[in-house]
Amino acid sequence: MKRSLLGYLAVAVAAAVLAVLGYRALFSKPDVVITSPLTDEMLVMRTEGGMLEVSRVKAREVFDASFAHQFLFLDLDPTVTRIRVPAVYTYRIPLAKEWRVLRVGEEFAVVAPRVEPSLPVAVDLAKMEKHASGTWSFFTGTGALDEAQRAITKKLASKATSRAYLLLQRDFARKTVSEFVRKWLVTQERWKGVDLAKVHVFFEDEAIETLDPRVFPLNSGRPSAAVHAEGVTLQP
Repeated sequence: MKRSLLGYLAVAVAAAVLAVLGYRALFSKPDVVITSPLTDEMLVMRTEGGMLEVSRVKAREVFDASFAHQFLFLDLDPTVTRIRVPAVYTYRIPLAKEWRVLRVGEEFAVVAPRVEPSLPVAVDLAKMEKHASGTWSFFTGTGALDEAQRAITKKLASKATSRAYLLLQRDFARKTVSEFVRKWLVTQERWKGVDLAKVHVFFEDEAIETLDPRVFPLNSGRPSAAVHAEGVTLQP
């Protein structure tokens, strides 16, 4: 009885495979021609105060996924997908907010807004590679890859905001902001003579007060030094 059932099951599977092959042979898709006319629903908005792009991270990201299958309450081999795609993470800070400038003697510390990623993360679809494997991938591979691809946007956003990626780009962002701030400081009448080597840039999500004085001289605790804190708005 068990052998008979397995035989019927094998015949049914073989028939299904032949049906799919026949359908694909009869209704094969022609080359796809994609057009995209100019839409009449475009809305252009000004970003208040503007944004300063401070760093970029380029990475070839890999996304693996596994999709479980069942047939008549039997667990079948899963479909495993892998998608590779080049991604560009862009980080920026807003210019409209007020930035803190701290001064002790000739030492300056500028506290810039925290760095934030530009979302969604940019990807190069032309260079995307997709692959599905597994016993049943002939039938399930296309659907599994489509589902995996739809999940990429959310996963990329999660990576962009992760501590690891933010730390990876932080020193490069600091260098960009330092160049911007130093150019701005020398345009101010009261700070024209400032020694640019003594201008330190930090982000508002950094614990500035806990930094070692050898890294951040304003924490040296010199009793005779008066600390001046000012709020300024930097414009490009």
